[in-house]
Amino acid sequence: MLQGFESGDMEVFLGVPYAQPPIGKLRWREPQPAQSWEGIRTAVEFGPACPQPANLLFADAGKQSEDCLYLNVWTADHSALNQPVLVYLHGGAFIYGSGSQQAYDGSALAARGLVVVTLNYRMGALGFLAHPELSASSPTLTSGNYGLLDQLAALRWVRNNISAFGGDPGNVTLMGESAGAVSVCTLMSSPLSNGLFQRAIVMSGGAPGRLRNLASERNGLPSMEALGEAWAEKRMQDLGLSDFNELRNVPWQSIQGSGIAGIGPRDFDIVDMMSMDGTICIDGYLLHDSPAEIFGKGQQLPVPVMCGSLRNEGAMFTLGLRFRNIQQYHGLLERIFGPRLDLATELYPASDTDLALLQLSTFISDGFGAGVRNVARSTEAAGNPAWLYRFDYVNPLARLTGIGTFHGSEVPYFFGAFPVPAAYGKGSQLMSRRISDYLEAFARTGNPNGTGNLEWPEYDPAEETILQINLPMSQGSVERTRQYDLISESGLW
Repeated sequence: MLQGFESGDMEVFLGVPYAQPPIGKLRWREPQPAQSWEGIRTAVEFGPACPQPANLLFADAGKQSEDCLYLNVWTADHSALNQPVLVYLHGGAFIYGSGSQQAYDGSALAARGLVVVTLNYRMGALGFLAHPELSASSPTLTSGNYGLLDQLAALRWVRNNISAFGGDPGNVTLMGESAGAVSVCTLMSSPLSNGLFQRAIVMSGGAPGRLRNLASERNGLPSMEALGEAWAEKRMQDLGLSDFNELRNVPWQSIQGSGIAGIGPRDFDIVDMMSMDGTICIDGYLLHDSPAEIFGKGQQLPVPVMCGSLRNEGAMFTLGLRFRNIQQYHGLLERIFGPRLDLATELYPASDTDLALLQLSTFISDGFGAGVRNVARSTEAAGNPAWLYRFDYVNPLARLTGIGTFHGSEVPYFFGAFPVPAAYGKGSQLMSRRISDYLEAFARTGNPNGTGNLEWPEYDPAEETILQINLPMSQGSVERTRQYDLISESGLW
């Protein structure tokens, strides 16, 4: 049994193990089912966050430990039956974050009758290292993608246990933002996800295209195992080890701070950031092709999708950056767009480094917009409904700084969990209620409408229909179609 605590009308269960601690011989292994316990287990404190480097944006991740595979449940009345379930996957580039951050407090959504689940999953080198020795010793003959396998383990836990919390295991909405949204799309692309969720919400992410194969070169990219071998050789040399298996026993602090390709702290690289390079790989077990290819063929899970991005996604990523010269900017465009460089230069022109930085911010915003638009298009093409939004509402704090609707700033509105509610004002509270209306309806029925709010039109590729989330709400259409098309052609999504 679990003993949580009451918070107002809520029942909350924190730090619930959904898998065995991935330590020792279970480091770099597929997650194993959590062991049962006798008597009553208290569930009143968040479990530790998975190991990650320091980052100001994720300063509230809390205590860290490699023993981190825990989830949290909010429910208004766990004696009720068959309430819709919302499972949230946090963002953070597969490097940062946890399910215990304040913005993910499930109380407000649980008060609406949803059963809300947040969770931790392995990240960085501990979550995505691939290596031939790991593959050879695995029952699946694969390695890497451990963070995604953790997410699947949590979804299986939900399927097997959520009815005890009042949830309906047959009505699960999987929701994620940024890397969490990429996770949602990746799990939609995996046969291992069949039956684990029935709806999807994709916030500022997409179905990645520029992935590496596990053991062979792909599109000129070395395999993930090759990257892992190079990483392991360097770590073993630094730590004075002679055998790869010894890496299973060194402190996690000796592992997590170093990077393999896109894993770990690195110089800003927009291609790595958008493609999640060095994390997800095509392993032939969880993934048989890139999610972009699977979505393009209409082979993703047949579920309704709600998806969208923010107007100023890129503002946060370019803070404090500066190009050394204009040639550096043009080199970045050439790396991204290759033979379409002329069109890219036309759509993102810059004559000096200040303008180049603004164009980079715009490109990043377009990149997220193109990602979710592709998800909506592929969903509709496969015969499933999709609803596309653009979040335009600027919160009062961002209005003061002029940063706009930056990446991740919509999350508190979806959860109704504001760090300092008074600072956000009445407008933000109203905005959150309206967004939560759409979210609740979608989780219950697979359609965000029917709440008395402005009708949200189903996405129509011919009309490019969207909901513009602002005060007031309005219907609109995708504005930057040429830019989105160019980014889609580049293969990022």
